[in-house]
Amino acid sequence: MIIYYYGTGKGKTTAGLGALVRAKAYNKKILLIQSLKNNPVESKLFNGFCFGDSSFINKTPEKKHYSFAQDAFDFFKEQKGKYDVIMFDELSILLHYGLLDVEQVVESLSEFVGPEYPVLIITGRYKIKGLEEVADIVTEMKEKKHIYKKGIKALKGIDY
Repeated sequence: MIIYYYGTGKGKTTAGLGALVRAKAYNKKILLIQSLKNNPVESKLFNGFCFGDSSFINKTPEKKHYSFAQDAFDFFKEQKGKYDVIMFDELSILLHYGLLDVEQVVESLSEFVGPEYPVLIITGRYKIKGLEEVADIVTEMKEKKHIYKKGIKALKGIDY
């Protein structure tokens, strides 16, 4: 089963992490792959691997972003059969910016999962047609109101 959370609203990674917590409570083997992030706190709670640094992509990806993306995807493909639940955080961003090939990723995803396990959770800001088609559950997170617009910064322990 593939679960895909995307959109401009807050909560995509949080929703995925909630599913990991639930799976861990049932003694499932879980893996967290975080792309374009550098050692966030969640990785310490789960079997987590980060592929990235603290830089953001500003319209044009840098050479290092391509390397981070490919390393994360190669690592993901090596995990087939090792976990019950895998979360690939920010995968849609990698695809949106062309850091990975959509067709190649979708083909790998469709070969990766079975009827029950592993469950694959994908997150990211952007709607990617191929991901939406291969996913079994698709949820769009839309921002309606956000404290950032009032000048309130991210809250430690809540937002990061």
